[in-house]
Amino acid sequence: MNSDNVFVTVIDADSIIPEIYIGELERKCQKDNLNIHDFLFCSPHVYSVNRKESMVLGRAFDTLYSFLHYVTMHSFSKISFPISNYTISYKTLKEINFNDVHQDCIAEDCHLTLKAISETKGRLSVIPIYTFSNQMNLVGGKSFFEECKSKFWQEERHQRGVLEISYAFKNVVNSNFRNKNIIMSFLSVLHVYLDQVAALWFTSFIICQFVL
Repeated sequence: MNSDNVFVTVIDADSIIPEIYIGELERKCQKDNLNIHDFLFCSPHVYSVNRKESMVLGRAFDTLYSFLHYVTMHSFSKISFPISNYTISYKTLKEINFNDVHQDCIAEDCHLTLKAISETKGRLSVIPIYTFSNQMNLVGGKSFFEECKSKFWQEERHQRGVLEISYAFKNVVNSNFRNKNIIMSFLSVLHVYLDQVAALWFTSFIICQFVL
């Protein structure tokens, strides 16, 4: 088997990818006659695997954030970022020497996208595949305050991925500010983390109004 024709699909342990995702990916590549080595593919997502087990805070935040992620997939720069689940060609992974494993690479999905764009000199772009992946809400406890505590620590861990902003900016500097796609990847990842902060604060405000 020619490994250059192999796709690698990464799926989170708490995610469910519909079978139609692979079919849509193949159809997209064939219909548009795409060079699969120039693209990373990802899907929007929803949270409904365990929606009845999660309290309102987690469900509200996750739902809002999934909406914001869907919006960023319609970027004029053709640069978006996967959340947890994505597909990339094995040849491209070899070309960029796979993903990094150092301690600063916390947001693995975002980091790989940034690295692929940088290492391919801006050649790689991201294509959405519109079949929703299904993920799990956080289940933090039996009380509202236990849920808040669990959500706080989950977001504290997620926000460590803010290091990707400096990594993206380093890529811009290394390109001498001349590569449009690398510059747009920096602006896009900045947008992603601002979305996360906005979703967290907006959800907290709504929940506080509901509780108080």
